[in-house]
Amino acid sequence: MQDVRVRIGADVGSDHHLVTATLKLKLSRSGPGKARQKHFDINKLKEPRAKSPYTVQLKSKFQALADAEKHTAWHEHINIKWEQIKIVYTQGSETCLGHRQKKRKEWITAETWLANESRRAQKKKVMDTDQKDGKSSTEQQTGQ
Repeated sequence: MQDVRVRIGADVGSDHHLVTATLKLKLSRSGPGKARQKHFDINKLKEPRAKSPYTVQLKSKFQALADAEKHTAWHEHINIKWEQIKIVYTQGSETCLGHRQKKRKEWITAETWLANESRRAQKKKVMDTDQKDGKSSTEQQTGQ
């Protein structure tokens, strides 16, 4: 830690004081991360408008694979067949379905913003009445 300061006048809605600090970090290099697999939006398959083009596209691609398989040797390796099937499903899903979008929650909800605004308005009223009386809130508490 290089510097720490207390912000007494900060409006944080509490009897605590806001503290800020300046930190110095040394970052170490990390290796490459794992590539995350993107998930397809399979909920679109429940809709007939998205399901029918998807099935048509898969049927045509599998028909093309079947035609190409007639011209190849019967003892073709199973892993090559699996890769071809996986590519057909992946390409069909990317074009027709798309990837699933992650829904993120709002950090601060609208209710929280409204509560914060009402608290600030009440605080402003209290401060205005204190100034009109000519006394600060600390003078009123001590009775001087």
